[in-house]
Amino acid sequence: MAIGSTPTALRPSWRTRGAHVVALMLSLLAPTDVPAADAGEASAAKANGPLLVYPKPRSAKSRPEEVRIPPAVTLVKGPSTDASALAVVREVLRDAGVRTIHQVDDHTPVRGARLTVHVGGHKENAATAGALRALGVQGAETMAAEGYVLAVGEGRDGRDRIVLSGADGAGTYYAAQTLRQLLFGLRLQGVVIRDWPSLRWRGVMEGFYGPSSSHQQRLADLDWFGRHKLNSYVYAPKDDPYRRTEWRKPYPVEELARIGELVRRARENHVSFGYVLSPGLSVRYSQPSEAAALTAKFESLWELGVRSFVVAFDDIDDQRWNCAEDRAAFGTGPAAAAGAQAHLANAVQKAFIAVHPGAEPLQMMPTQYWGTSRTDYTRRIAQDLDPGIVVQWTAR
Repeated sequence: MAIGSTPTALRPSWRTRGAHVVALMLSLLAPTDVPAADAGEASAAKANGPLLVYPKPRSAKSRPEEVRIPPAVTLVKGPSTDASALAVVREVLRDAGVRTIHQVDDHTPVRGARLTVHVGGHKENAATAGALRALGVQGAETMAAEGYVLAVGEGRDGRDRIVLSGADGAGTYYAAQTLRQLLFGLRLQGVVIRDWPSLRWRGVMEGFYGPSSSHQQRLADLDWFGRHKLNSYVYAPKDDPYRRTEWRKPYPVEELARIGELVRRARENHVSFGYVLSPGLSVRYSQPSEAAALTAKFESLWELGVRSFVVAFDDIDDQRWNCAEDRAAFGTGPAAAAGAQAHLANAVQKAFIAVHPGAEPLQMMPTQYWGTSRTDYTRRIAQDLDPGIVVQWTAR
């Protein structure tokens, strides 16, 4: 499961000018090599036709049996089975022609079912381990976050099973999305798929200039991201005045409600929703009230469920101050601008991130955000910025 590019085919109107997409494509952890396809994977493709799963799984091995999808299916879930994964599985079964879904909990004995679907890994569903043992398949217990096992076949007791076992809830959700791509009729060839991501963060920053996406387009984008195992979306449209030119002003109620809907849809799709505030056009770094205004805006987004925040200083003139007090406090030149920006970001880190348990690390987009050479600006950022703050960067 390795995605490292923007879905440019998603919508022709997407533009990359001014968008800082690369920062999200880079993993905070080193990518893991993807094993080459083996004979089992090749035979799985032969049995099912082309294995059209995107992103391509790490491993897909065929089983000799074929599972028929009956009109009635028993679905076994645990008390903490991921709700979004469960919803996807039910939708997929309905689309495949299942008319009746008998949903039972993981402590209910299942007898007489022609097909049993187990949803949830070892942390979610106590019955999954037994279902995997019946198929002779190892679970996802040793996998990294977001990994999963999807097993389809006939168990040693003669019963057909589909098992979706994630290392965590996100993994189970991704197993459900893989099942969506495999199951489109009344028959499903036996297969065991094992998959986990190469990149910690996989997604898109919406930060281009010009007319931005509509609200409905963004909702559709988030659904698309979930289906294709992208886990990050950062809201940064340049034409939203409340995050750029009018960043100090609170959002009107109706605008805040729309962002809240996006946050909820992102959560349903296991997508982290990040929010970018870009105060650089008018900010007065030396004034404590400015940090207070930043944290107030972030607080309003926190109430909606946002947990990932970015302070961005891109696309501004780092030789220009917005008040005389800043020049007196920080001096002149790129290094002075870097010191002022680090000062403001550190204040937000201390006043907001540090006092909100569950917040993701604050991110900072510098004015100089690309290249490989050291400058007076980057040296000052490295010197002054709180080490807990993540710097967005690209080597363009």
